[in-house]
Amino acid sequence: MLSHLPPREPKEIVREALRKQCIDALYVGFSGGKDSSVVAHFAATNFPELFKGCIFCDTGIKAKEALEFVESYCKEMDWPLFIVHPDRSFEQIVDENGFPGPDVHTFIMRYLKYIPMRKFITACYAEGEKPAILSGVRKAESVRRGINARDEVYKDGKMIFISPVIYKSDSWMYAYYTEHKLKRSGVYNTLHISGDCLCGCFSKPGEAKLLEIFHPDVARQISSLEKKIARGDCKKEALKHPTWGKQAGMVHAEEQDQIDKFLCNDCYFDRKDDSEEFLKEMDAIEKKLEQI
Repeated sequence: MLSHLPPREPKEIVREALRKQCIDALYVGFSGGKDSSVVAHFAATNFPELFKGCIFCDTGIKAKEALEFVESYCKEMDWPLFIVHPDRSFEQIVDENGFPGPDVHTFIMRYLKYIPMRKFITACYAEGEKPAILSGVRKAESVRRGINARDEVYKDGKMIFISPVIYKSDSWMYAYYTEHKLKRSGVYNTLHISGDCLCGCFSKPGEAKLLEIFHPDVARQISSLEKKIARGDCKKEALKHPTWGKQAGMVHAEEQDQIDKFLCNDCYFDRKDDSEEFLKEMDAIEKKLEQI
């Protein structure tokens, strides 16, 4: 628990966890976003002898550009990359249960991300390692992301998560990001999120339109699933949740053409120190929309 502890620096948090948990290998959960780039660079720089690489969860419902960035950037930074996959595909989940909403986000993330990571960590143990995963979770973002960021170290069986930047503000993260000239996925320029998981649980009005314009492969994937449910070619339970994105769906993408509706939380919260660049990106999107 953090309530009675003064904020501590990232290296202090990690060093104590290494000592108390007898950890001998560090991996970083890497989505291609700004925060995960910061944490990966921090780990590779400060704990090079323990840093084993980055883990990317291929959810099966992502912008392909997100994975392309992760692969190219890890290669550029000389960070080993491990890509894990869920046993059940997003299509299987939708066929059986329909499209997920906020109330089942934890369930979806468990299947698409947590279980694949747990299997990876189990395999690490089998090879003689005692690993931990460094996470970019922060108290400053916990409210808007629905995360209960309370612990510097969280254990679930053999799974050990360390949150070195848990106390850090948006401005601190951005300062580190710019100082070290780090990069993030280009999907931020279109969706303003990393794009590694587009399950739609917390989608905002207008995101379907952005997918249709900038990531048509994902839009087609989602549209195909919606049409499948509309035909009744699915389990009965799926009929209760027939459309992606909190019931807006791809079928209404053409109605979502007002740029002010395309804003997501990351635009407001992650760009406090990047307002000029943010406005440039939004202007670029507006110009592209005008051409449609």
